[in-house]
Amino acid sequence: MNTSPRRAGRRFFGVAAAALLATLVTGCGGGGSSADPVVPPPAASTYKVGGALIGLAPGAQVVLSNGAAQVTVAAAGNFEFATPVADGTAYAVAVATQPAGQFCNVAQAAGTVNAAPVTSISVACAVVLAGGSGDLAAAGGTFTSAAVDVTAPSAASLAAQTVTVATIAPPSGLPSTLTAVGAALNVSISKPEALNAPLILNIRYDANAVANEDNLAVVHYNTATSRYEPVTVLEQDKATHSFRIEARSFSPFLVVSFLSSVVPTSYTVPNFTPAANGWNIGNNAATYHTAGGNCLGMSGYANWFFSNRTEMLSTKYSAAGVSPTSIAELVATRAHLAQSQYWAQKSNTYLNRLGNAATARLMRLYLALLQQPVILLMGVDGSPRHASVLYGYDSTGFRFYDVNVPGAAQTVTFDGSNWGTYSGYNSFSFVGLPSLGRTEDFAQLTTEAEGGFTSSSLITLTSPTPDQAITARQVTLTGSLSGTLNSNASLVAYVKGVEQVVSAGTGSFSATLPISAGSNTIVLFAGVNLQQQSNWYRNAATRILNVSSTLPLTSLLTTLTWDQNNSDVDLYVTEPAPSNQTAWYSNQTTSNRLALDFDNTSGFGPEHTTVSTLGSTPGTVLPGLYTIRVHYFGETGAGQTVSGTVSVLVNEGLANQKLLTKRFTLTGPNSSNDGPGGTGGNWADIATVDLVNGVINLSP
Repeated sequence: MNTSPRRAGRRFFGVAAAALLATLVTGCGGGGSSADPVVPPPAASTYKVGGALIGLAPGAQVVLSNGAAQVTVAAAGNFEFATPVADGTAYAVAVATQPAGQFCNVAQAAGTVNAAPVTSISVACAVVLAGGSGDLAAAGGTFTSAAVDVTAPSAASLAAQTVTVATIAPPSGLPSTLTAVGAALNVSISKPEALNAPLILNIRYDANAVANEDNLAVVHYNTATSRYEPVTVLEQDKATHSFRIEARSFSPFLVVSFLSSVVPTSYTVPNFTPAANGWNIGNNAATYHTAGGNCLGMSGYANWFFSNRTEMLSTKYSAAGVSPTSIAELVATRAHLAQSQYWAQKSNTYLNRLGNAATARLMRLYLALLQQPVILLMGVDGSPRHASVLYGYDSTGFRFYDVNVPGAAQTVTFDGSNWGTYSGYNSFSFVGLPSLGRTEDFAQLTTEAEGGFTSSSLITLTSPTPDQAITARQVTLTGSLSGTLNSNASLVAYVKGVEQVVSAGTGSFSATLPISAGSNTIVLFAGVNLQQQSNWYRNAATRILNVSSTLPLTSLLTTLTWDQNNSDVDLYVTEPAPSNQTAWYSNQTTSNRLALDFDNTSGFGPEHTTVSTLGSTPGTVLPGLYTIRVHYFGETGAGQTVSGTVSVLVNEGLANQKLLTKRFTLTGPNSSNDGPGGTGGNWADIATVDLVNGVINLSP
């Protein structure tokens, strides 16, 4: 109690003294007030928002916006909005008005002002290249426009296609780590269900809108999933500023740029593991479709399933099915058969020419920035042999799921310039899902599998029998179709991936099928429109049968089949000069043992020509070029046009084996114009083959 007055007194003295001091201080000026002064708060810091613009054409201008603020830019160089904004303010720059004839995109467009002017915004303006529309013949050809050339390789499409190309604004959803270069190209074709292999697109871009052409890629916008996805890039030509890609699925394509710094040094696609997202069967467990297995189909389906379904593929399909084939085996076979035409041409028409470093750069970018697996293509000295699922990488190499090895992760090294080896493979590239088919194709196959492929039981086979040993180069296929298949009795057979139409009549069928060395898998499809439906064979009844052969491996094996019943088409193979001998129906075996095995004069083929240096009567492989041709001899039906396919296989069963196929169309049969060397519309050049060096050159 004795301290309180003293404390109060000290406080009073302090206040009074302060007041007196204030009076004395203000009096020094000769006219102040006795009130306390008002000190204003410090002014808020403000900063300009801007960046740099490239590619704007002379005389053009673009209007940029940041909220309500706008700036008109009339020349390439630096720009900034006139009104500064306060520190801590969010900004988001966009193009308010595009320049005439150009399309501009903004990179590093959004952020927050952080105690300094914003100068990092990048705007790139590209010339809008014209699209248009045009037609592609079923036999192949090229549609050309300023923006993109679209090429249909031989046998890629069952029908003529009308191509339409339009430039559109890039669809939303592009990852912020990627920046569009110019407008998107919306490419469409009239009959996507008729494609058996990808078309090739040569997409051009405006180099003036690009800071570094090494940091470019192409992506595809999948309208079925509303998501950007990787594409198969075959080549980048910096001289013509273009990308050569392949696609079997169409909608917008977009050239994009990226900064190397945004691609992490290591990455694994979230939630993908071989044990959960791989197959419960191995590709080597059986010879489901071909002696080499179903690697591309299995890899592509696993990739699609991971990106589009919530279940685990490893537990999706049981061992039940149409005996002796399980549901999983049927799905694997169907998925691979849909790629058979593409796979047959992968070592030629669809060859990756990017080089090792650029290939690896794009693989990393697609995995990390799009967060999706891609198909890893493996080969020997550049010739593709195997496919698996690529899902991760680090500084030492890449990580993948090999469909030959269920449940396990595999790796291959890459040192920045050179690949290591894996299981004998020494060259590696990639394939994006748009090369393999549409989302609806994969989804339809899944629906059929979930239903148990029930219509497959409507195919009855009487010969050959399972695992029958075949000693000749042909076998008779017999059986019948029942139930609903009788009213839609079209039937197709594949033997080692070579297609042949089979006449089913009123439900029963009998046909000669070609047989070659080793294991031969016969796959039958019934109840489909063979002239209009692609190798996905929607809702087809399916049966699979394996037979074996003791025939020797061939150095050259050519197989001819055609699509019109009651027609006679002939195969001609001519030896190099100076021999110039031809194996054909009037001279079926040359002195060098180049042999036409059988001459099929009706139905749908096949015809087989072989030369083998093995067996009891070995032949001789000659240096130079073998020439392969076909002739339309005659027909007994109503049509005057016949189409068909010739497959050319060299070095059968060896590491350097190659298989290519070519479609042809012939008009006006002529039985009197049948000698080797004939010309006219009833003749077609198929290929030349250098057997010594294992090179197949398909004719234009």
